[in-house]
Amino acid sequence: MPWGGLTTGRWSVKDNAPLVHYPQGNARTCLGFSLCSALHSINYQVEAKALHGELQARWRNKPMYATQVRAIMQHKCPNLCGRITSFRKGELNLLADVSDFPTVAILWATDGGIEHAVTVVGNWVFDSNLDRALPLSKGALDWCCVSEYKGVYWAMRFKP
Repeated sequence: MPWGGLTTGRWSVKDNAPLVHYPQGNARTCLGFSLCSALHSINYQVEAKALHGELQARWRNKPMYATQVRAIMQHKCPNLCGRITSFRKGELNLLADVSDFPTVAILWATDGGIEHAVTVVGNWVFDSNLDRALPLSKGALDWCCVSEYKGVYWAMRFKP
């Protein structure tokens, strides 16, 4: 399994799950690279590659910030930024408000952790630490938090 054999007993990666084309490796690039992989999966490969190149050039081995990713998206992928909606802590329920539009989310764990971001498109969670997207579920979000998922700390949804 792509996450080193870890299983939660609640879900498993499907063979037909979209690939994560932009892994973060050891860099703190989860917010931007998960978005690039999600874009790639919904047939915005050119935009994903352009965004990835810009992010890689600017923030190699540095944390990415949502406002910076948003600005680069608006510059490199304007056709995807017709309407950008931001959500603050507790305003978005990823499990109930499923959208076909890319939603970058900083996850909020029950231990208070807000160190990781993923991008959700439809019923897929793109975590740049994995080889493939995970089916959207509480178990998948728990795994992404490395704790128990409490909710969304902050999110941004891109619509054309």
